[in-house]
Amino acid sequence: MVPEFHINLEDMLNPSHTALIIIDMQKDFCCDGFATDKAGRPLDAAKSIIPTLVRFRQAARDAGVLVVNVGFETYPDHMSDSGPWLTQRRRSTYSSDKIAMSGTEGMEFIPELSPAEGELTINKHRYSAFKGTDLDMLLRAHAVQTVVPCGVSTNVCVESTLRDAFEYSYYVCVPQNACASWDMELHAATLKTASARFGRYCRARRLRPFGRAPPQGVPQLQNNASDTQVTDQKTLTAEAAEFAVNLSFNEFSDEAIHIAKRCVLDGLAVMLAGSEQECIDVAERYIRKTGGNAQSRVVGDATLKVPAHLAAFWNGLAGHAMDWDDTQLAEGPGRPYGLLTHPTIPPLSACLAVSDMIGGIAGETFLTAFIAGFEVECKIAEAINPDHYNLGFHTSGTIGTFASAVTAGKLLGFDVHQMAQAIGGAASMAAGIRANFGTMGKPMHVARSSENGVTSALLVSNGFTFNEEALDGQWGYLEVAGRGGEPELVQGRFGNPFSIVTPGLSIKPYPCGVLTHPSMDAMKFLMQEEGLDPDDIENVTLNAANNILHPIRFRIAKSELEGKFCMAFLLSSMIIAGKAGKAEFTNEFILSDPVQAMQRRVSTRFDPEIDAMGHDRIRSRIEVETKDGRSIVRWADENYRGSPHNPLSDEELEGKFLDCANGILSNDRSQAVFDLVWSLESQTDFVKIYDLLDWRQNRGARQKTVA
Repeated sequence: MVPEFHINLEDMLNPSHTALIIIDMQKDFCCDGFATDKAGRPLDAAKSIIPTLVRFRQAARDAGVLVVNVGFETYPDHMSDSGPWLTQRRRSTYSSDKIAMSGTEGMEFIPELSPAEGELTINKHRYSAFKGTDLDMLLRAHAVQTVVPCGVSTNVCVESTLRDAFEYSYYVCVPQNACASWDMELHAATLKTASARFGRYCRARRLRPFGRAPPQGVPQLQNNASDTQVTDQKTLTAEAAEFAVNLSFNEFSDEAIHIAKRCVLDGLAVMLAGSEQECIDVAERYIRKTGGNAQSRVVGDATLKVPAHLAAFWNGLAGHAMDWDDTQLAEGPGRPYGLLTHPTIPPLSACLAVSDMIGGIAGETFLTAFIAGFEVECKIAEAINPDHYNLGFHTSGTIGTFASAVTAGKLLGFDVHQMAQAIGGAASMAAGIRANFGTMGKPMHVARSSENGVTSALLVSNGFTFNEEALDGQWGYLEVAGRGGEPELVQGRFGNPFSIVTPGLSIKPYPCGVLTHPSMDAMKFLMQEEGLDPDDIENVTLNAANNILHPIRFRIAKSELEGKFCMAFLLSSMIIAGKAGKAEFTNEFILSDPVQAMQRRVSTRFDPEIDAMGHDRIRSRIEVETKDGRSIVRWADENYRGSPHNPLSDEELEGKFLDCANGILSNDRSQAVFDLVWSLESQTDFVKIYDLLDWRQNRGARQKTVA
């Protein structure tokens, strides 16, 4: 007789007979300074799934799903080991035979995923959660038919567990983005094997809330993540395109218009400062050798006319050259605070270049195109999986491409199909990896995102075709470049609210990553309040979590570019100069003897207590030891200067512009810029701003037109 069996995944995942099995989310496997970290295993992938697992576990609890917490345990003196086990453990990559030792801190579950009171906990001594444990008995006692294994590592303990679960006659479904491995090829191989022989896999969000009918418009579960989803809901690409095409100036509140003008002023300020940097000199040589039609001017040199896409490249490069441009704030759960995009420069670079190419673009039209690109950029950055950044992409270089494409398409008068295709072209050109942080390659990411979006729009305007659903589906950008995403977080919310208003953005007081700013301010205020001089400092320790420490790549800065990613320099600048502006971010200042010596007195330390507070805000603590024996502690203000919670005033923003313009524009010229930007919506042709920002031609006679 054929036994009864389930084919529909909803039936399999009925909360009454489903168990969520969370495997090995322990400090020794997931935290800096513990066993696997000491063995050299990269932890980025394990850390990246923590927010997803936290949300996933809560959804399971809310749905009445049985949650089982499984942890590895090694007995002292190898009492739980065998000869073959020790042999393999000692030869395996990134492994150790002294991991999760009984009674040690390393065996503890990470704080974010500590078991709730009364929740089942299983300790295992082998890879599989079933080997030598009571797991099977406990599952059957709870009438479990389906198991959902997740955690680390996908290709070892998760795979061993799911194989045994299938052999013990359980249905198996693996949430692919709630599992992680140090080797993504092995992670993918496990999922492929599991789908072929042992069960199914899909994204965690598609499993919630475990068998209940999904909300209207949300796709039903399919066999695996690559299955085509059939739904009446519009795709993310379609929503973005329709929003941008239909957007009009009268939809903006006074607050949105004012913030947009602040973004424009700040963007012009940092472009102006960036136009002094060496990378712009290199870019000019490249552009002159490349040649092309003289279509658009560039910030800093109103007489240099280049092809529009290269003007966008120049503006984007200048805008990010000093890492002084604004920062998008995260809104969705699990998104890294302050690590989404630098939202202004790509759409502003495109807006300036294309407006100059077209001519006669009124201020209202300029602002509408700018906000359209800004909004689409921010919503896509929210939708894509945080792994996109966590595992190495530079979001401003990737997601910024969509902003410039939308802005250019809006100015070119695209219809919905053309706009969707411009987004499709942008998807094939969106790139940038974090390996280039600390080099000219980082601002080049934003230069390319500005250029490539314009290129995509110009191609479409000339009849070139691209896919109109390039953000979506199996081969779409979210799945390919982001390991998926959660488009439902933003669908139906384009312009509702506008991201430029809510959650808002940070305008930077310092030309470096916003994650460092609260610590820099804490150092500055500590020095002022305690009346300290640089000679009083014996040593400084910054205590923080990895959301701050991971992007900071350099122990001692040897150049201006490295200084932006070196906490020792950033704090040393506050100690020695009491500030960190254009004058301090120079090779001369960074390589000076006092700065080099002070950097060696500054160190960083991963603080698990701060990490346990979460990454929804930027948290750190400064500890100073003085030469006279005092110990001084100051916490950084979570409501840091420049954030929406503590924004720079318009006067302070003008002060930042004056700092950026110092030595290259007169105060009268700067005031004319202020007058033009604050009245932008009433201007008939805003690109006359180029004339006010012109200064590079005065360095000497040069040929100004690229032919």
